[in-house]
Amino acid sequence: RTRHISQKVKDDVWNRDGGECTQCRGVENLEFDHIIPFSEGGANTYRNIQLLCEPCNRSKSNKIG
Repeated sequence: RTRHISQKVKDDVWNRDGGECTQCRGVENLEFDHIIPFSEGGANTYRNIQLLCEPCNRSKSNKIG
């Protein structure tokens, strides 16, 4: 398994999430986040990736959601 997220998935997630954090709607320092963490078996698929800003991603840590 690899953490690599394909460019197609990144493009699709970016478009779906409107280029903003799904938690706070921020548009700076965005990161691709696994909804089900990679460390917990989460896949690199469109349905399991979301955009989060760095602060929201850090507060989520490896929790599911």
